[in-house]
Amino acid sequence: MDFIEPPTICVIEDHDEIRSAIATALEGAGYRVKAYADGGDLLADFDEQRTDAVVSDLHLPTIDGPMLQRRLIERDSDVALVFITGDTDVRTAVRLMEAGAVTILEKPYPPEDLTTAVEKAVARTRHRRQLRHERTIAHRRYALLTDDEKAVLKFIVAGLPNKAIALRLDLSMRT
Repeated sequence: MDFIEPPTICVIEDHDEIRSAIATALEGAGYRVKAYADGGDLLADFDEQRTDAVVSDLHLPTIDGPMLQRRLIERDSDVALVFITGDTDVRTAVRLMEAGAVTILEKPYPPEDLTTAVEKAVARTRHRRQLRHERTIAHRRYALLTDDEKAVLKFIVAGLPNKAIALRLDLSMRT
């Protein structure tokens, strides 16, 4: 019998009580949680394939939320982020969202807002991974084509009908 592992959520919060409360809420919702006190701790332990979402406080001692987001982007990570904060300014919020954050929850927030945000983040991560997988397969298949097949494909993608492709490449329609 195969068991499906629950999604793993990494929680980064420098206040022990808040970190523990978030972990407890997410575990109660069926998630596996790895908790960290700082973004640097997460980055040192980060496993792209075993992390389904990150919930991070915005203000942390060494590597804060925005820096963590930049570092994950530099690593070409597919893992989606949810930010939590006691206070933020509109400019920071806009920058984080433009860079791909799922949402920013302002403390205190209802527990269901956290679980809803995490559900969206897990779905986004899985979607990104699926797209990456499909691109990898497409690149592998493309690499197997001959130069002539690549030329034909280029025109097919451009939307040309077979007759026009044959004329441009000086091929018979049958070819």
